[in-house]
Amino acid sequence: MINNGLHKIPQEILSKVDVDQSRVLCGFGKFDYQFNPACGFLHAESVQFWHFEGVGNRLQEVLVDFEKLFVFVESGAEVILDLKFSNNFDFDRFDFESVLNEGSKLKLNVLIELEAEKNVSFDLHNKCVEKFATADLNLVYDLVDKSRISLVCETSFEGSDNTGQMMINGILDDKAVGEVDGKIFISEKANKTDSSLQQKVLLLSDDCRNLITPALEILTDDVKAAHGVSVSQVPADVMFYLNTRGLDLVSAKKLYKEALKKELFKVENTI
Repeated sequence: MINNGLHKIPQEILSKVDVDQSRVLCGFGKFDYQFNPACGFLHAESVQFWHFEGVGNRLQEVLVDFEKLFVFVESGAEVILDLKFSNNFDFDRFDFESVLNEGSKLKLNVLIELEAEKNVSFDLHNKCVEKFATADLNLVYDLVDKSRISLVCETSFEGSDNTGQMMINGILDDKAVGEVDGKIFISEKANKTDSSLQQKVLLLSDDCRNLITPALEILTDDVKAAHGVSVSQVPADVMFYLNTRGLDLVSAKKLYKEALKKELFKVENTI
């Protein structure tokens, strides 16, 4: 661990980024960030470091234009992050990692919209390193045309009495392809952890494909953990209703998709 007075930053996290460690620590401080005065912030090329303390922290509709984001949530802090990725995302890979201390809470909302032949990999990892931490993930990916996504979402619980819900929802059309791995890891020290993993996919064409791999790795017995997966198409009765209202197949699918996406990505104002 390296302690810069604000947070004990794990050495293994610093080693993952191509930034001189001393420069990271020198620049790692607090200032009045536009949306959040409690957020410490450092920008180094395509890497972002965000540090939060206190309650009431929220960054809304952040349009991501960087490759890596590391988030540090101090003990007792409460944070809501709304991240959005559009097709003009310049990189072919995005890495996110959060570290939550004792009693902290993070609600991460992610919306990914890809079209054309965009091919992107996402790796999101929430890590509850101390007790009574909460990490919730709500992720929606919308793929059309020949776009492809490789998505890995993992929450690691390493302290006791942790909680966390992971919701991963996909909407695919045309010839889009999704490969999605969802995982919950509960260490031998994470007794009384309560977590769940839910993955749902809506397929809007016969040519799109989505490979889902849910996983639970549990190293202790005194926990609650569950997972579920479902794959569906637009319900026939919904399509019939929309057709009777004068909508053709393309318009009906588009309307249904937008309504569903809005419902799935309904973000809460509190945690």
